[in-house]
Amino acid sequence: MKKIHIIGIGGIGTSSLARHLQKNGFILSGSDQSSSSQTDALQKEGIQIFIGQKKENIAADCDLVIYSPAIAEENEEMQAATDREIQKMSYPQALGYFFQDKKN
Repeated sequence: MKKIHIIGIGGIGTSSLARHLQKNGFILSGSDQSSSSQTDALQKEGIQIFIGQKKENIAADCDLVIYSPAIAEENEEMQAATDREIQKMSYPQALGYFFQDKKN
């Protein structure tokens, strides 16, 4: 798993996770409903940011979609991930997965 797309990347938790993953060698993209200081900063840090959520935002070779708990199953990007059988994790699941070996 190398290429990750985060739906709802503008939140404080999801944006922090995106930064962590990028620093650890993952290729990140993400989307949010509107631009913010978080999405602007992520874009300046080299993460591809989409404003608006469309199925085309998810790269053809995407390995994993992480989504904010605020995202509905009916979301166009969520549907695209399901249709294309891309692995999906909620933000809390992703935290557990990527930090399971971390100690205090």
